[in-house]
Amino acid sequence: MTGIVTAPKLNLLTDALAQAIERHPTRNVLVEMRAQSRDFPLLEVFEVLAHAEGKVAAGTKIAYVVTGRKVPSVKRFFEDLAEKRGLAFRMFAARREALEWLDARQESVAH
Repeated sequence: MTGIVTAPKLNLLTDALAQAIERHPTRNVLVEMRAQSRDFPLLEVFEVLAHAEGKVAAGTKIAYVVTGRKVPSVKRFFEDLAEKRGLAFRMFAARREALEWLDARQESVAH
């Protein structure tokens, strides 16, 4: 994916991830992206997570590594709302932290 990250682009990415997970079952997914210059709008966070709900298999952990600038200000909101929707999505500034979270025991999904 290139260009500004938008809800429709993330929804397409979620669809592709869900299809890949269905074909090649896994419980851990690492997504790396470069931060954009603008913050991700809160309404788009709702849209992305509503789209992902029911598409991503239960128990799947998706770690988003955001590089290029500080992790977006919506990080905590994104993670909390994802958790309320039954999704284990987290944002990280460093790949190592993301891999540690992905490798953590399944009981540790909540943050």
